[in-house]
This record gives sequence, C-alpha cells and structure tokens, in this order.
Amino acid sequence: MIPIKLNTLPGLESLPDAVTVRGNPHPVPFSPPIDPDHVFSVDVVRPILGWMLYDSPDMLLLFGDRGSGKSSTLRQFHAYLNLPMFSVSGHKRLEWEDLLGVKEIVDGDTITMDGPLTQAWRVGATFLFEEIDRAPEETSIGLNPILDGYPLINVLNGGEVIPRIAGARCAATANTNGSGDVRGEYNTANILDQSLMDRMQAVRVDYPTPEQEFALLKKKLGDAIPDAMLNQSISMANDIRFLHAGKTDRLSGHVQASMAPTMETTLSTRSLLRLWNLVILYAGVEKPLFYALDIAVTNKCSEVCAEAIKKIAEAHFAGGASP
Repeated sequence: MIPIKLNTLPGLESLPDAVTVRGNPHPVPFSPPIDPDHVFSVDVVRPILGWMLYDSPDMLLLFGDRGSGKSSTLRQFHAYLNLPMFSVSGHKRLEWEDLLGVKEIVDGDTITMDGPLTQAWRVGATFLFEEIDRAPEETSIGLNPILDGYPLINVLNGGEVIPRIAGARCAATANTNGSGDVRGEYNTANILDQSLMDRMQAVRVDYPTPEQEFALLKKKLGDAIPDAMLNQSISMANDIRFLHAGKTDRLSGHVQASMAPTMETTLSTRSLLRLWNLVILYAGVEKPLFYALDIAVTNKCSEVCAEAIKKIAEAHFAGGASP
C-alpha cells in the first residue's frame, strides 16, 4: 500500500499535501468501481478518515435523510483508495448467519460459502451494513464481540475462528441515528440496541452545501441546464428541506412558512438530479418542470404536501422554468 494525497480526490482539492491515507495504487478484487461524477465533502470525509486511522474496532455509523450521500461517500472513498469492501442491506428477515455465509451442495458435497462479513474478515476489508436499522436487533447485535476486538466465530464452518487483521472494519448506514423513526418517515426502521450503539462512532450526513450540490449536478448534467436554473432548483430544494426539518428561520425570500405548515417529505440530491433528467426528457411538453416535478416528487406525496411543493416551485421559477 502507498500514501495517497486526499487533495487528489474530487471536492477535496483544498486539503494540504500532508493529508494522506494509505491505499492501493491499483484496483484490487472487491474494491468498488469509481464514479467519476462523485464529489466529496470535507465534513463527511474527515470522520471517515479518523475512523480508518483510529486504532479501534469501533463501527462507524453514517446516518441521515435519504439521498444525502451516506453509502455513496463511503463506497467512493474506498473506490478512490482501491480498498476492498463487502456489504449487505438490512431487512426484517436478515439473520446473523446470512452475514457469515451459506451452505451449498457442490458435486454432492456440502460446503460453506463465505458471507460478506466473513469475506471482509478473511481479507482485511470493510464490511458495510447498509440500512442497519432495518435489520432485527438480534442480527445486528451479533456484531458486538468483533466490535470489542474479538475474533469472528463462523458457526457455519465448525466454529472456525477468524481473527481481525489489518483493514478489517465495520461500517453502517441508516436513515435514523438508532433511536427509531421519530418523524414517521422511515416506518420500517428499528431501534438499535444500546449495547451496539455503545460500540459505534456516529456521524450525521447532511445534504451538500449549495456549492457542493451545484458541482455535483453540473458534473452530471453538463450544459443541458443553465447554471442559473440549477441554482434556483438548489434553493428550492433547500427551502423544502428547511420546512421538512422545521428550520423556518432559514427559508429563502421566495418562501414563507405558511406555504407548508408541515412538510412530510424532503428533496434529496438524487431526486433533484432525477427532476432535471426528466425535464430534459420531456422538454416538448407544456411546463416541463412541473410535469417532471409530478413524476419525480409530488405524485408520491399527500395532496397537501404536493400542493405546497408546487407553490414553492412556482415561487422560485416565477420567471420561467424551461432550459
């Protein structure tokens, strides 16, 4: 492995040359593919880097609203450093044994195929537990011993003992901070056991700053949408986010809190990109922005919420909304 300057990563150019992290010079098996359009945020990378450099088996929990870049940032950080990663997505039927492996019959013999956690511990890689708050507590709590630094015991393979080696670490993502769904948006989220939480470093991942979001959209959309309209849409999205979070003191001059006393949804960067791609696709229809807004966002909301979002869009694009 070699030291890699973090200022060679997109979005981190302002960091000094002295800020480095060890990575591989070339892609290795199971390292994620690079997304050339990804833009990193110093505020999110800093705790990831600290977790990787910190000599502890702690799990890193990245939590935040949907589409804020939790998984993509962690995956792309590994991609640019050419580090291997194995992952699983939590769901209510996920069992501890699913992380360890599965029994398969091959040529008449029963063999144990390694699961994602076992693979990560064997080769010294990151195990990413996505949507950890969707998994049953009895599954996620099985991580406790290895988060204390003890070996992984593979009960599917005769109690095989797999010590933690350099590079083996656990990370997780969730829409909640482990305390459950307090807003009624992520109704399949479970409360994480406090014994597991006590073994975590938890980091909130917010939506990008307007400058970061503009850079990301610009890389994805090129010159298909004028810069002014991209900035208008980012301001619109932030107003929806502020209403959703109850931060009415941060609203732009286009919007008043009375437009939406309650905002049941937010507008992620992912949804914003989808909105503009649909505007391009349906450029020939009447009012393409509002047609695309229905498909990308408001058709999935209550009537009250949809009407409020349309009013906000009209306020921001009063001067026109066609590329």
